[in-house]
Amino acid sequence: MFTGGKNGPAFGWMVDHVMAQYVITVAEDGLSAKGRSRTLMQCGSHDEAVKDDPDPMARETAFRAWWEGTLLCYLLANEKVPCTKTNL
Repeated sequence: MFTGGKNGPAFGWMVDHVMAQYVITVAEDGLSAKGRSRTLMQCGSHDEAVKDDPDPMARETAFRAWWEGTLLCYLLANEKVPCTKTNL
């Protein structure tokens, strides 16, 4: 979306993700764990990044700066190596 399909930063765009408050709970058998963390994303675009957009609506209504945040939840599983405090 922001990089035009290429890997790497795009001219005039800033998208920074702050990941924090990790909580990991290992199951009794040591073969799986549940985790959660919070993310706060800071985004912004410079006028130069949107002035040449071929879509006139994008040029007129483009956000210049915004924040996003969410709670991420995930399940980690390893069938061969038990999760321990030393290999998380």
